[in-house]
Amino acid sequence: MSFQPEVRARLSINGKPYTIGEHPQAAGVPYGQEGRQGTVYLLNAEESGGPKAMKVFRNKFIDPSLVFHTDTVAKYKGIAGLTACDRSILTPQNHAELLNREPDLLYAVVMPWIEGPTWMDVLLNKQRLSKKQSFSAAFALAHVLMDMEQRGLAHCDLSAANVMLPMLSTVKKVVKPVEFVQLIDLEQMFSTHLEKPEHIPAGSPGYAIRNKTQSLMWSGQSDRFAGAILLTEMLASCSDAFIRNLWGESYFDPEELQTGCDRFNELVEMIRMAWGEALAALFVRAWESEHLSQCPPFGEWLMALSRIEGTIGAEVAAAASAPVAVRSSSPSDHTETLSGPAPRVAAPRPAAPVVAPALRAAASADSISQSDGGGFNANLLQKAKNLEQKKNYKQALEVYRSIQTLNAHSSLAKEVEIAIQHIEEILSNGKKKQDRAATSRKVKRFFLTLAFIVLLGLVGFLGKSYLDKQAVGSVESLTEDIKEKDKEIAQLTKQLKAQDLSAKKQEMLKALEEDYSELQRIANADPALNDKLDVKTFAAAQLYLNHMNEYLMKVFEFDQTFVDRTKTVDGYFFPYVYNQSRNPEKNISFHKEYMHRF
Repeated sequence: MSFQPEVRARLSINGKPYTIGEHPQAAGVPYGQEGRQGTVYLLNAEESGGPKAMKVFRNKFIDPSLVFHTDTVAKYKGIAGLTACDRSILTPQNHAELLNREPDLLYAVVMPWIEGPTWMDVLLNKQRLSKKQSFSAAFALAHVLMDMEQRGLAHCDLSAANVMLPMLSTVKKVVKPVEFVQLIDLEQMFSTHLEKPEHIPAGSPGYAIRNKTQSLMWSGQSDRFAGAILLTEMLASCSDAFIRNLWGESYFDPEELQTGCDRFNELVEMIRMAWGEALAALFVRAWESEHLSQCPPFGEWLMALSRIEGTIGAEVAAAASAPVAVRSSSPSDHTETLSGPAPRVAAPRPAAPVVAPALRAAASADSISQSDGGGFNANLLQKAKNLEQKKNYKQALEVYRSIQTLNAHSSLAKEVEIAIQHIEEILSNGKKKQDRAATSRKVKRFFLTLAFIVLLGLVGFLGKSYLDKQAVGSVESLTEDIKEKDKEIAQLTKQLKAQDLSAKKQEMLKALEEDYSELQRIANADPALNDKLDVKTFAAAQLYLNHMNEYLMKVFEFDQTFVDRTKTVDGYFFPYVYNQSRNPEKNISFHKEYMHRF
């Protein structure tokens, strides 16, 4: 992904003009937030309509099936908390002019821009919520997750970074209770109407159940454990003890999940003291569940919350049933609102900085303010961006590490950490390429040296033969002798090649035998004593096919193009046969999605 926009650059999408938004705390830097699958940019509408978010995917996650996925999830845009489902996708047939100018936007998704912080922002900033805010957030999230579960839907990657809270936005806007919480990053969403995605998250750190049963990781029950953690965090966020015990971007250290750690015992006690035994018991049930199916459904959470709704005062009841005008706090305004103490505005996926573009400045009390350090941060970010565009990755890495050091205790540090990881990955891949090139050069030098030695021997032999023939004055005999020697050399060369090929062939056949033995071993393994047998079988089968392709290339002198074409045909043929025996209608959509690969 190399889309590197400039601030206020114009884009025409679906007939409407937009401009790339500027980061609110870094002048001249595009507002882009990097996540696991790609980067989300702010698009400001030049005419009517509100701002949009444009998600540009990394190459690994660009998939034509996103077109079907986008059309399908758009049907759910009316469900509370799923505003991000109201989306469109940039395709060659509908956006040819834009994609010709910006090819990296292929299959980018455009959706509403959601104001407000993520739950991860609240945790990183150690922002203590009031009891009213705490209950309202948990009640709204439980309502969203229950609605989804009743419709056979699941997010499948719930975490603090994927839950946004418009109720805490500093932007003056009326926020209805059903919009207090919004879910983002919906590309791995489960529905019976969606095809299973190629990349299924195994859960985010701090929110993933330990026993990751593959059949349940993408199912209608996938959100139950992570949802229980998030609901409990929200309910406890009105406690000073919760803020004091926070691990970081989640309440729990990922290694502590489902253990008898102190944080668990203290959190249970916080919930029991603040909200009663019923909610504490629901959390304990989820914590002690061995499988996602054993976690309480979200209907039980909402029932428990509804029973205590009246006990926390009429103010909370009103907040849960009527629109509230959200506004930022000020010294002259002592009326408590759901917006709370000035959190910052977040993008739909504010998990990390764009590799070169924008990074958010930290909003916590110990971060550098915009008036002094903010400008310094912006200059460093711009410098890092320029270095990356010039592919000076080592220097860019040094600048990012400097920013990380200067902002060690702010949320900016987490974002810079992901940018650093991305550059380190680029440098690592470059080193691997250099190593392969060096190995290739060594092999070439070896064969050139060998050829030179053979040539010298041949020249010496022919020279001696020539002198011998000259001595007896038989030029014709020398010519015939040279021809014979040429034939002998050609025959010897052929024999050497045959011997080398035979040895290599035996080596490859041995590898194939070993690969198949591994497949047999896995097939005979006891599922009760071994987990992830399907993953292990796939890896072993993939290794067998790779070795088989190498064998064909070596023995029959097929080139790489032939092998690549064969893989493309295999990729169509075998899924087609599999679908034909299960649901032939799937092959119609499969044909449309796959044809471009030919």
